[in-house]
Amino acid sequence: PRVKPQAMTPAFPSERLFPLALANGNCPANNGAHLAFRRQFIRYLMNEQTMARCAHTEPILQQALSEVKVAAKATRGDYAGDLPEAVRNYILRAFFWAVFEVDLGQKSSSEYKAAVWSSSALNAVVKQYMLGITSAVKQPELLTLQHLIMCCPPLKDYKVDASLPEGPDKVRFVAQVMPVVFIAALQGIPTLARALLIDKSSLSDAAGSDSAWRKGLPKGFMLPRDREKMRLVVLETCRLNPPVPETVAVLTQRETFEISGVGKRSFPAGTPLLLSYSNTALNEKNYKNATAFDPYGHASSLWGPESIFNGFNGVGDKGDRLCPGRDLSIELLINLLEAVHSATPSSANSFA
Repeated sequence: PRVKPQAMTPAFPSERLFPLALANGNCPANNGAHLAFRRQFIRYLMNEQTMARCAHTEPILQQALSEVKVAAKATRGDYAGDLPEAVRNYILRAFFWAVFEVDLGQKSSSEYKAAVWSSSALNAVVKQYMLGITSAVKQPELLTLQHLIMCCPPLKDYKVDASLPEGPDKVRFVAQVMPVVFIAALQGIPTLARALLIDKSSLSDAAGSDSAWRKGLPKGFMLPRDREKMRLVVLETCRLNPPVPETVAVLTQRETFEISGVGKRSFPAGTPLLLSYSNTALNEKNYKNATAFDPYGHASSLWGPESIFNGFNGVGDKGDRLCPGRDLSIELLINLLEAVHSATPSSANSFA
């Protein structure tokens, strides 16, 4: 369908920070201000230097991962005790260091506290982008993060690109970066981390089998030591437990759909439309044995030139809306998996 995204930015409501990729990988809404923002974002904040800083050998990451290992050893790998907080600390410190080259410092620092505040969906997403509360009252945590990003080393020499129509100046660029951090990074990465680490056998069946089978690695699944294969484990977990299960859009013109059990129905322009990533992920036409956790059997569909995986707003590597932070997110999660399971060699999901 021909769709456009719902606005998700209170600062500049006419601009679309999250335009959608369609099934063919194209993104008709990805133009103008958003296209300029994406190109500047990749140029300054999501580049080779960023990926180098997310290596597990970086001192800041080493320190955070050592805390993860201590917590994992104490709980024998169970996602309990101090492990959730250690995971959150690792993701925050690793993300801010990799992207902004900023060390959040001690947990008592105002920068670290602001990052923790922004990792709450209620604070940074619901109140700010759905209700507009925190923007109106100039929440101090927002001001702290805004200053941190504005002064970060990668943006020291930020320049408006005259070749980009509607290219943002630095103030507007930082205002656009903030919801990307809050909504995509600090909600998506921790959600997927939890899905990778939680033991599905500990979940109550009261919530229904559908919620139980999707969480966690299958009991007894042996993690590979090869990081390339580990990437497939992360992607397969993301397929079965998408951090963003659907996206809301609106039709830009009248469309006719074939609805199972109903037949053809036409809807006018302006009709809200829910695009479900879960439906495509569990469709047998896309993945053989779609409900099974099979990272190696689904390998070609998850990664590479034949990939059809759309969990990062593209179709494989295709689409102008492909998440710029995809590779960074995957690398951070591989680091996390390695740390947890190296600290718990006798766990059900230890290394092969």
